[in-house]
Amino acid sequence: MSSKIRLLLATGVFLVLLAAAGVYLRGISVRPVRTLPRYGRFPEFALPDVSGKLWRGADLRGSIWLASSFPGKCSFCAVMALKMADLQASLEKARGVVLVSFVSDPALREAGRMPELAKEFGAKPGRWVFLAGDPASVPPGTVLLVDPAGETRAEFDVTGPDFSSEALDSVGDLIREGRGRR
Repeated sequence: MSSKIRLLLATGVFLVLLAAAGVYLRGISVRPVRTLPRYGRFPEFALPDVSGKLWRGADLRGSIWLASSFPGKCSFCAVMALKMADLQASLEKARGVVLVSFVSDPALREAGRMPELAKEFGAKPGRWVFLAGDPASVPPGTVLLVDPAGETRAEFDVTGPDFSSEALDSVGDLIREGRGRR
């Protein structure tokens, strides 16, 4: 191989690596931004959290949030909680993203067991909120993605094999969509 060809190859490899480093360092995604559909506004609510603080839908405006429903303490709920805990860990560095779990079992709410439930599942205050209530808009086994304006943008089956990757990709799409509007 001639020295000119080696130089051209080396230069080409260098430029590709430089471009890849630039994309990585600037946090620019090479995956195109999907525009997620809009399914309508998430219904308003006013429900207490584990400490008794009242949360309203308006309190979450400006945040991206993932809404789930826990019907009670059951084997299915444990699986769902593990998947939500994985999401919480994966979203650790994402600012403005909150997990909201609605606890629909009156026995858990009335017995004051919600703080125990949140602790058992590893909920981090400010990142994963447990609210006492049963919004009909979140069927058990489903996680809804809600944008900063309060619009439901995606629905995920928590039992699906691609739940975590689909949810994380969609959260990323909303984050990038928000950056594009600034």
